[in-house]
Amino acid sequence: MIAVTLAVGMQVHASGTAYADYGGGAKYQIEISDNCVGPGSCIPGVVKGFGIWFWAALHPDGTGDYQADDCGHVGPGNTPGATRAFHDSGDVRWWYSNGGATITIVGAAIFGDTVPMTIVIPSGYGHYVRASSQVITVAGFPPLPGTAQIQVAP
Repeated sequence: MIAVTLAVGMQVHASGTAYADYGGGAKYQIEISDNCVGPGSCIPGVVKGFGIWFWAALHPDGTGDYQADDCGHVGPGNTPGATRAFHDSGDVRWWYSNGGATITIVGAAIFGDTVPMTIVIPSGYGHYVRASSQVITVAGFPPLPGTAQIQVAP
């Protein structure tokens, strides 16, 4: 019994610290849930609801990896098949902006990695709630309505 207790104790002591980063040494992990729900409140006449769910690991060298999902629900009479979900993934670049107060992320895309977006988030660790238009800009779209929940973690 003593030998088993010592063996378990040595294993626990020998285990390294668990780190939550992706790959080797991410400086930030970013999670965003950006949503708009309701006919007429999203993009009138085009989209009656959408969601963009984004995760990225940002490395100290200004590179990163991302995974995302997005979906849109179009109103009656719009393009058939446009109501659907997509998975997106790839590499991003990032830098500090606004005197270091924010992080700008480029290289991510939605709609199956076909439509580029730019993301601007606070650089301090924590949880934030912002208007979607302050966080995500999608190429070729008007400013996004809705709300973004943002988590900036080590």
